[in-house]
Amino acid sequence: MKITNAMLRRWATLGQAGIEAAGGLDGLARQNKVPAGTLRNYLHLDGSLTQHGEDRLNPGGKAQITNAMLRQWATLGQAGIEAADGLDGLARRNNVPAASLRNYLRADGSLTQRGEDRLNLGTKARITNAMLRRWATLGQAGIKAAGGLEGVASRGNVTLTTLRTYLRPDGSLTQLGENRLAPCRKAKITDAMLRRWATLGQAGIEAAGGLAGLARQDNVTVGTLRLYLRADGTLNQLGEDRLNPREKAKITDAMLRRWATLGKAGIEAAGGLGGLTQQENVQAKALKNYLRADGSLTPRGKARLHKAATRSM
Repeated sequence: MKITNAMLRRWATLGQAGIEAAGGLDGLARQNKVPAGTLRNYLHLDGSLTQHGEDRLNPGGKAQITNAMLRQWATLGQAGIEAADGLDGLARRNNVPAASLRNYLRADGSLTQRGEDRLNLGTKARITNAMLRRWATLGQAGIKAAGGLEGVASRGNVTLTTLRTYLRPDGSLTQLGENRLAPCRKAKITDAMLRRWATLGQAGIEAAGGLAGLARQDNVTVGTLRLYLRADGTLNQLGEDRLNPREKAKITDAMLRRWATLGKAGIEAAGGLGGLTQQENVQAKALKNYLRADGSLTPRGKARLHKAATRSM
C-alpha cells in the first residue's frame, strides 16, 4: 500500500506515546501495511514528521529552488552547512523541500552532479548515438573505473540526469537507450497487442520481466508501451480509449465551459483528469488538449471558447 497524505496527517497526531503503543515505527508500518523503510522517510520515532514529511503535506507553501540559491549554497562549504543545522536546517531557512535540496547539494557543501549540470546547462553537450555505443562497451568495470555514472557524465560533459535515462550503473543500456540505437527495428503497437496485454494481469506482466521485459518480447519501445499499459496489467485511459474510440463522446463547447469552472479542487474531486475523462466518457488524449490538471484551459481550449463566443455574437 502507498503512503497517503491522510496517513501522514493521522500519524502526526500520535506523538511518541502513540508510536510506542503501536510497536514503534515497524509496528505502525505493519498496522498500515506500508513498507517500514518508506514510513521512516516521513516519520520520526518521537512521532514528529521528518522534513520530507512536512514538505509533502505543505508543498504549496514551499519556494522553488533557484539558480541564485544554488550559487549561494555552493559558497557555504561544509562548515556553513553544519552551521545551518545540516541540509534539513538549510532547507527550513530557505523554505524549500529538503528532498529537492539534496538533489543539488551534499552535506559537505559541494554541489551534486545534478546541481553542477543545472548551473552549467548551456555548456553541456548533447548525448549522441556515438556516445551511447561507446558507453555500451564499458561494462560495469568500466563505469566504476570512470567514477560511476557521475564520472561518465563529467568526462562526457553531459548532464547526469539525461545520461541516466540511457545508461545503468552496471554498464547496460536502459530500454530507452536500446530504443534510441535501434528505433527502425521496433514494431508499432497494434490493437491486437493491446487486447492480448490486457489479458495478462499483474502476474503476467511480472512473469514477462515487467513492462520493460514485455516491450523486449514484443519488440516495441517501452516508452510507448507505458502510454497504454500499467505495471499492474490494466490498460490506462489512453489504452482504453484506443480500443473503444467509437464509444466515446465528443467534447463540446458546453463541456469546456463547465470544466473551466471546476478549478484544481474540482479536478481532484473528480479523480484527476483520468477520473473526469471517465465521468464524461471522452478520450483522455482529447481532454488533455483542452484542460490542464490544475483546472485551467490550455491555449487550445481558450481559443475554442473564444471562437465559439465570437460565433454567437
